[in-house]
Amino acid sequence: MIWGMVTSPDSPTAPRGRDAVRAAVIAAAEVLFAERGYAGVSVRDLAAAAGVNHGLIHRHFGSKDGVLHAVLQGMFSEVGALARGGLDVADDDFVVRMFPLAAARKRHWQILMRAVMDGFDFQGAGFEFPITQTIVDHVAAVRGDEGPDARTIAGFVIASGLGWLLLETYLTPILHLESQTPETLRNRISAMAQWAGRNLPSSTP
Repeated sequence: MIWGMVTSPDSPTAPRGRDAVRAAVIAAAEVLFAERGYAGVSVRDLAAAAGVNHGLIHRHFGSKDGVLHAVLQGMFSEVGALARGGLDVADDDFVVRMFPLAAARKRHWQILMRAVMDGFDFQGAGFEFPITQTIVDHVAAVRGDEGPDARTIAGFVIASGLGWLLLETYLTPILHLESQTPETLRNRISAMAQWAGRNLPSSTP
């Protein structure tokens, strides 16, 4: 269906079959979860937007949690695989080169942040975190340390990159950076995050 045009589940153009239903529901969820937040969307909202009977969501996803899992785990796995397949975590510019891969999925990060703010338990829901793990592996490789300090610094790298990505339209005018292109600012932030991964001091003397 075309987004914005609600299709009745009884319509001849309504999605039919497991793959078509899952694709329609995931596409609808990407929009609704980003706009309203995970907590603000019901199974019936998803079904109406996707043009399917709400019972099909329970059949093919199990629950609304299952829909969120399909939306975000798919993105996590895709970006993680791209990073593992085309980049070397030991490279000095790994973060700079990975950032555009993550930035291209900005809507998914918006969904993630809104779900976090709603209190969604990602670990309890069985998510895997391949993107986070690549950053942890990178920091461990360039610092020669896999301990808590390295993992904390990896968290700083992730938070700084995602923080800018999610707040760039808010921060750019406040910081009077309108003369800089979004790409230029993203490149600077990723370079700073890259530097931090290697050079932030350890908390251990």
